[in-house]
Amino acid sequence: MLHLGKSAPAPEVVEKRTICHRAWMASAPSRAMPRCPFDVPGLTISAAQGASAVDLKLVTSDPANVDELRKRAHAAVRP
Repeated sequence: MLHLGKSAPAPEVVEKRTICHRAWMASAPSRAMPRCPFDVPGLTISAAQGASAVDLKLVTSDPANVDELRKRAHAAVRP
């Protein structure tokens, strides 16, 4: 779960953009982003309004990819 900032767009916009980004990466091998959390195999993306801002939920269907997803998500949000 990624808790986005208050300046994030509406949940449906965040979800649509994230799914679009994932499709863009998948459309050509040269666009692969091996450190991007959205490029983890078997990923499902959903967004919802959280208590203070948008929450982006990333779930992988393969338990073997859970640690990889966590590692990438943490790296993406930490400076």
